[in-house]
Amino acid sequence: APGATLSLSATGGASGQPVTFASTTPDICTAGGSNGATIKFVAAGNCAITASQAGNTNYATAEPVTQSFAIG
Repeated sequence: APGATLSLSATGGASGQPVTFASTTPDICTAGGSNGATIKFVAAGNCAITASQAGNTNYATAEPVTQSFAIG
C-alpha cells in the first residue's frame, strides 16, 4: 500500500562489494537509506527495483538485475 516501506538485503559474489538498490519507477516507489535498501511505496502500480554490484581490481562489475512487483 502507498506509504508502506520494505527493507531489502542481498549478498554479492567474490568481489566483496556491497549490493546497491535503485528504483526505476520513482513515481511508484523510491529507494533510500543505506545502499538504497529501504523501499518506500509512493503510489499503486508496478514497482521496479534494480540491484547492482560494483567490481574491483580483480572482479568485473556484476550485471544489474531488475525485479518488479505490483503495489496495491
